[in-house]
Amino acid sequence: MKKISILSTAILGEDKTGAVDTNLFSITELAFIDVRSLDGIELRTSINSYISSGLPVVFTSKNSVKAVSALVGDNKPEWKIYSLGPGTSKVVAQLFPGSTIVGTAPSAEGLAEIIVSDGNKEVVFFCGDMRLDTLPERLGKAAVRVRETIVYETISSPETIDGIFDGILFFSPSGVKSFFEANKVGPETVLFAVGSTTAAEVAKYTGNKIFVSEVPKKEEVLKTAIGYFLGNE
Repeated sequence: MKKISILSTAILGEDKTGAVDTNLFSITELAFIDVRSLDGIELRTSINSYISSGLPVVFTSKNSVKAVSALVGDNKPEWKIYSLGPGTSKVVAQLFPGSTIVGTAPSAEGLAEIIVSDGNKEVVFFCGDMRLDTLPERLGKAAVRVRETIVYETISSPETIDGIFDGILFFSPSGVKSFFEANKVGPETVLFAVGSTTAAEVAKYTGNKIFVSEVPKKEEVLKTAIGYFLGNE
């Protein structure tokens, strides 16, 4: 029996793929983007000023959480934090134990709504250089000032894939863009996305079926794909 072939456009790791039945599935993992945390005196000074500012801060990616944690070092802040969840908020809780997570949502749209409904007039948004416009635009329309601070950069590293995969997993809009820089998908390939924003980016390049995981986590995207193919055997 031919194995079902799945391509992950990010490295999943053994902890996420170890339980997959290798008699039924073949999983290829390729990283289509690289992430580099930023550093510098000006950036550190800016972040340190936010520690004493009393302003709530916003995280929408694990990369930004890790980058800021490295920059503040032992000077751990006591921030009020708004975070995407559950993956990003889990890292926030681990790296900023002295801070309080005051709001979480599975999407940037939902997170913006919470920030506005809480009556905030100004927030600090830690992000990457290729961040989406969704959150700052929604906050701006609600007259919430956003102090945007870029703490990491995303580097596209497209690879040309060989052969046709039954399913492809996508985890970020930047990863989607990098993949389609060098590749197309066959009409029968089923696509899986970590969230609605990533799915919308995929839809710009193809009309193939796109399924979105109920929970925005890597393992859930893989689980969604496995469940789909097992249910269609």
